[in-house]
Amino acid sequence: TSPWLFIISGGLMAAATLPLLLNRVPEPPRPARARLDLVWFFRTAPVAFFGAGFIGLSNGAFWSLNPVYGAQIHLNAMQIGNLVTAVTVGSALAQVPFGRLSDRMERRKVIFGLSVAAALGNFLLALFGANLPPVWLYAGFFITAGLMMPTYYVVTAHAVDMCGASHSVMAGAAILLLYCGGAMIGPLAASALSGIFGPGALYGWSGTMYVLVAISTVVFGFRARRAAYAVS
Repeated sequence: TSPWLFIISGGLMAAATLPLLLNRVPEPPRPARARLDLVWFFRTAPVAFFGAGFIGLSNGAFWSLNPVYGAQIHLNAMQIGNLVTAVTVGSALAQVPFGRLSDRMERRKVIFGLSVAAALGNFLLALFGANLPPVWLYAGFFITAGLMMPTYYVVTAHAVDMCGASHSVMAGAAILLLYCGGAMIGPLAASALSGIFGPGALYGWSGTMYVLVAISTVVFGFRARRAAYAVS
């Protein structure tokens, strides 16, 4: 097996750090002492709190089990690779337009819209994905991934908006903890459902999680207020 693919990938990963090294924007202020207060984070940014958890439950299953789904609907190795590539490219290309959109309008509205659209995309894959020609299946995954993945970053930006720049490090840590917790549980639940109801249940699970993101955005979105963080 040729090592060049891994060498090129490693080089591209290293090159991706160059914009960070050249960025002149100062880093967020470091807290005097590290502290992760999930209760305060929930009270200050409930949309981000629930959004990060539910997105982790969905995206963790989506990313890890897509190849399994491809094998279950009898795609060959090249077709599964194309499917995963469609997901990756769709996720990458969608970051900039949705990021700019969230800078121009209320982020909670963007989170709601993306969540509803991502849920719809997942439900369509659950119902029709197994019967689609490969090219249409790739397109479906490209679009759905492009709706799912930016939602996490908009949620993160919303968390920083609500918590304030001085608490951005703590907010980022809370978001990451909630997302990763969900991403560990999601594949277990989705794989169990797929074993019972068939391959499409994976996307029924993912779509349901995005419905919960949308619901939590509506329920908590207009109750959150900026809060001062009192360090005890």
